[in-house]
Amino acid sequence: CIRDRNITVQKDWVGDKEEQRPESITVALYRSTNDQDTQLIEKRELNENNAWKTQWTNLRDESVVCLLYT
Repeated sequence: CIRDRNITVQKDWVGDKEEQRPESITVALYRSTNDQDTQLIEKRELNENNAWKTQWTNLRDESVVCLLYT
């Protein structure tokens, strides 16, 4: 059984001054199939234009086990 999953990333600035912030930061989504196998899926840039937020949607989650009783 495979389900879809959404992941939201948001950078919250706390205790700093706006003029000290970088123009952007890069976040990355990785997929781990086990402890030794990690794969980069995608990188995205967060900045003031996207309110320091991004969302990956409809990601396949193959770790969910579904049982069907009949």
